Amino acid sequence: MNAGTDPIPEPRDALDELWAHVEERWDDPKAHDLFVQSCFDRGRLDRAAARYKACTQDAQRFTVADKRLQAVVFLASQALEQDRSAPARPNHRWLVLVAVVVCAGSVAMMLYALVR
Repeated sequence: MNAGTDPIPEPRDALDELWAHVEERWDDPKAHDLFVQSCFDRGRLDRAAARYKACTQDAQRFTVADKRLQAVVFLASQALEQDRSAPARPNHRWLVLVAVVVCAGSVAMMLYALVR
């Protein structure tokens, strides 16, 4: 056993497994859809983009890779747009509470003045 010379293999995660599935079934749209959706669900569209971008260098895979890369860019743009939120409205609850206390105090003072 070469304990000191054998490199320890990198653990493969689910996205690596799905990519291997895509490469085995390159012409299967369902394999691509599952990979891209899984990347999207995990917030890792960057990995999908990197994989498809590398595949655009292969003439045989260019058409599918380019189409999928455009889809990944679209999904990333949509996710960014969704994350954009309107500026938060200021919270005025404290102001309402102060107004209620002032009004209650005024009413109490008027009642005290009338009863006295």
